[in-house]
Amino acid sequence: MPPPEYPEWKTPIPRGEWDLRKVKEEILEHSDIKSLVDGNSISRNVNIPNKLLDREEFERSFLKSKCNSQKDIYVYLITSLIESISGRAQNGTVVVKNPHLEEYAQELKSWFPEAKFIHVLRNPYANIYSLRKGRRSTPRLRNNFYRPTAKSYYFMERNLRYVDEYEVFRFEDVVLNTERTVEKLAHHIGVEPHSTLLRPTILGKPWGGNSRTTEEEFDGIDPRPVDSFRANISSIDIALVNRFFSTLMEKYNYEKLPTPSLKKWLPSGLESPFAYVENRYLLFDTVL
Repeated sequence: MPPPEYPEWKTPIPRGEWDLRKVKEEILEHSDIKSLVDGNSISRNVNIPNKLLDREEFERSFLKSKCNSQKDIYVYLITSLIESISGRAQNGTVVVKNPHLEEYAQELKSWFPEAKFIHVLRNPYANIYSLRKGRRSTPRLRNNFYRPTAKSYYFMERNLRYVDEYEVFRFEDVVLNTERTVEKLAHHIGVEPHSTLLRPTILGKPWGGNSRTTEEEFDGIDPRPVDSFRANISSIDIALVNRFFSTLMEKYNYEKLPTPSLKKWLPSGLESPFAYVENRYLLFDTVL
């Protein structure tokens, strides 16, 4: 992994109560947690009204919790939030949806032996296109897009071998064959399939979903992201995806596009000369 922007954020395992308290204070300074505590929208039209969340109690409860390990911090962050919303402790299943958790699956499994994992895999062409969409300039592709993507696939395959209850589901199946796939997901995590699983809510209220653009009520899953890359993906990306991820595409039954023979040499977007040279070098490199 590249070094973090703020090295103190990813500290070694704390060795004392003071260090753990410092970590808790740093967590409360994280942009998403600050938005939650300050009453601002968290992300993608998610806003918890003041009447539903005692923000001062959440911060106070989390800071005063006695934590002897990083696991304790993780648990108390979640339980403090639940208690500040409901006013009391709750028993049930906690679902955490975050990118990059595949890196920590083995550690999380050691903390929570009963945990079950769902890895949602997207077509590599669509994944790379989505990451690059909206950028006119073309940065150096290795560090910005291909190495992180390859790292995610590496941990996914490793977790399938070494982490119990770790399953991979294709994004395309969730979107195009929703009811059947959600039923499989429900069985995997041990809950009864129910129609409510097909309609997103926030604290029991209908929600528009996690699209970056929607501000309306949920009106069904949009299938367009499945194939939108086909008319827009650059030739160099087709060539690089085929070079580095063809084995994965074959394993998960993704259609492989033909590698452009000449177009891959054309500049992609506002590609600087230095970026052009480094990006085309990837066509001959053996590792990311």
